[in-house]
Amino acid sequence: MLSQQGERQLKSKVIMSQKSSDSSVRPIFDVLYFFTIAGALALVFSAFIAPIANWVAFPAGEPFYEFLANICHQDFARVFYAFTHPMALCPRCVGGYVGLTIGLIVSWRKLLIGMNDCSLNPQFGIGTVLAIIAVGEAYVSLNDFGFFRLFSGAVGGFGFGLMTNAVASKIIRMTMRRGLCI
Repeated sequence: MLSQQGERQLKSKVIMSQKSSDSSVRPIFDVLYFFTIAGALALVFSAFIAPIANWVAFPAGEPFYEFLANICHQDFARVFYAFTHPMALCPRCVGGYVGLTIGLIVSWRKLLIGMNDCSLNPQFGIGTVLAIIAVGEAYVSLNDFGFFRLFSGAVGGFGFGLMTNAVASKIIRMTMRRGLCI
């Protein structure tokens, strides 16, 4: 049996080793979070730039439309218009990328504060439910109204952001050699 003092010293060594491995792994995930958030915002920004560029000088916005056509159906009957030109992403895609950004920022803050593994399971569950609801609504197509599609995309993107954070947090903890709570 260890004495109380020996037990405290052992616990302090374990905590110190966890903090040192935490400091070596977390910056990698911080950079990945930053680039994921920046990428999502860049896509939304590009969707707004395309109609403005076409309004200023017509063919100038076409490269944005061509690039974003790879990730969005761009059904011009369902998109928002700016300066008499359609946006390069549909409302659901815009909402999805904005929701993903908000979900990552909200859950990233929780990741920085620190959460134990058991508290990530509800976050993953809530994110999964939100993403399934949004995908189900897209499949059933309850409403073709643009703002409703924007909202359903934001709900799905937010759910996906929560799921992404939960998975990234599990990876961080596995990397730091902590046990999982499944």
